[in-house]
Amino acid sequence: MTCQILGALLLMVDFSPSFHGDFHLKEDHFSNSFLPANFLKGEATLQSKGADLWFSQDKAMHLTTSVFLTGLSYRVYHDEYRNPKQNSRLFATTFTALLGIGKEVYDSTTPTSNASWKDLTADGLGILLGLFLFTSTFN
Repeated sequence: MTCQILGALLLMVDFSPSFHGDFHLKEDHFSNSFLPANFLKGEATLQSKGADLWFSQDKAMHLTTSVFLTGLSYRVYHDEYRNPKQNSRLFATTFTALLGIGKEVYDSTTPTSNASWKDLTADGLGILLGLFLFTSTFN
C-alpha cells in the first residue's frame, strides 16, 4: 500500500505543470501525432517541437523519477514479496518503462505539453542508473 501511495504522489508531481520549465510554448508548437490512433495507422511521430533541451529541469525530473521508481519497485518486489533478484529487475524495468511511455502518450494528448524522444531517453538512463544503484552487488 505504501508503494502505491508513493507512486501516486510521484506521478502527481511529475504531471504537475509547475515542475516543467517548457510550458510557455506557443500553441502551434504542440503536436498530437503520438495518439494511439495515429500510431496504429503508422502516422505516429514522437518528436519535440519548440524548446526541448537535453539539459533541462524536465529531463532531470524524468531521470530522477525513473531512478526512484526503478529502485522502489525493485525493493518492494524483491524484499517485500520475496521474488528472485532477476525477476525483480525485470519487473522494475518493465514497470518504470511502461510508466514513462504512458507519460509520453499522455503528453501527446494534452495541449500544454508534447511527447519527446529526449524524455524517453532520460527515462531509460534513469532506469539503468536505478538498476545499477539499487540492484548492484555492493548494496
